[in-house]
Amino acid sequence: MCGIFGIVGKNIDSDTISSNLENLISQISFRGKDGFGHFFDQDKNLFIGHTRLSILDLSDQGKQPMMSNSGRYFITYNGEIYNHPELRNSLTKEHSRHWKSSSDTETLLAIIDEYGLDRSLEIIDGMFAFALYDRFEKTLTIVRDRFGEKPLYWSIINNNGKSGFVFSSDLNGIL
Repeated sequence: MCGIFGIVGKNIDSDTISSNLENLISQISFRGKDGFGHFFDQDKNLFIGHTRLSILDLSDQGKQPMMSNSGRYFITYNGEIYNHPELRNSLTKEHSRHWKSSSDTETLLAIIDEYGLDRSLEIIDGMFAFALYDRFEKTLTIVRDRFGEKPLYWSIINNNGKSGFVFSSDLNGIL
């Protein structure tokens, strides 16, 4: 179980995020106490945060948000890809992929990098919720598994001149 959180919108600045970062993460920290990471793109008014519960890869190489090898994608991910060993073996054989970690997050990013998001969602098997930021297309996509096993809450913000979109793996992360 990990915690994911993000916000994108107008007038969201790094000072506001920085001054509230500890409070924002504390709201979901019970979902993962093994580490915390974040990504902030000031130009796009985008913040993505992650609290980690290390299961498949206990090293720092599995920390999130994680960037794809191509540099195109950032992901904050909660879940388990059941067929990640098979997908990883396939990518290694067919595309000579080299791995930095043993995490299924890295496998998921590599699949998305290689096949795109739509095709990747067809071939992965698991329970998950994640947010994927595409730096080339400048899009943020949030995804949940077909059965909704992993929680993912979201809301539209329109308050005091600030507007945007917020998501979290826990309702407290939004409130």
